[in-house]
Amino acid sequence: MHFPVFDTGVPDGGYKWWYVDGTSADHRHHIVMIAFVGSVFSPHYFRALRRSAAPAERYCAFNLGVYSKGQRRWVLSEYNESQISRDTNTFALGTNRLHFDGTRLHIEICDRAVPIPRSVTGRITVTPTCVTNDPLTLDDEGQQKWWPYAPRTRLDVALTDPALRWQGQGYFDANSGTVPLPVSFRKWHWSRQHIGNATRITYHTTPKSHAGKSMSMVIHKDGRLEHAEPLEQYELPRGLWGMRRPIAAAEPPTLIQTLEDTPFYTRSIVAAPKSAKALTMHESLSLDRFVQPWVQRLLPFRTRR
Repeated sequence: MHFPVFDTGVPDGGYKWWYVDGTSADHRHHIVMIAFVGSVFSPHYFRALRRSAAPAERYCAFNLGVYSKGQRRWVLSEYNESQISRDTNTFALGTNRLHFDGTRLHIEICDRAVPIPRSVTGRITVTPTCVTNDPLTLDDEGQQKWWPYAPRTRLDVALTDPALRWQGQGYFDANSGTVPLPVSFRKWHWSRQHIGNATRITYHTTPKSHAGKSMSMVIHKDGRLEHAEPLEQYELPRGLWGMRRPIAAAEPPTLIQTLEDTPFYTRSIVAAPKSAKALTMHESLSLDRFVQPWVQRLLPFRTRR
């Protein structure tokens, strides 16, 4: 299995992240994990980059969102180069650890939530059931890469604090860039949906230099990627901060749950009226908003350093 290894170099000012999301079989629980080298949404990395090309390893981060009724947690902990270690199959950030054993990705969590400082501990096991072979390029300059490594996975969640145990389906990808995201893009929105044995993914980016472009694809059980015609654009209700939530969909979508609602980013669970069992994970990002001073002043309240 050709895994996107953890120890590849990241240039100064660049980044790399590994992303996992999943939903329980009964649709009651959701979870998202992101491990960063060069934390692209860190106010500290952003400030350092305005002065010089800062080393990415000085601004690593572990992010976890637990979305279960009565048990929500948000972890965004930053670590410097002395607090991490990386090799081909393992990435340790403080007391958190990602390890690929050749078949499964094991995520060991021991951290603290913000802004309410509560413990978050446990394990997530990610078993890919469909894999792709190569990354794709998101921009014309070739500076931003995205690898939908395992568009379909089995997810086993066993948290001890909060006490949660469930199984479900998930998704695993990796992004990397040789320059900061705001250099290349003004905004983007992204979604993924499991449909039968396939996964539909859409990526709509708005670059700095020209009009936006959409990628729409279906990835089959054998990992074969089939490009599809771009889907129609719809608008979900705006977030509390006024964030637009455009979404590409085959039919008018229904907002089921807002997982994250921030001044520059939203994360949502969406369903189509004709296929309510096929939930869609949707994210909308405004980098034009992210760089605003008022947003930068708010970010440390959701970050632990």
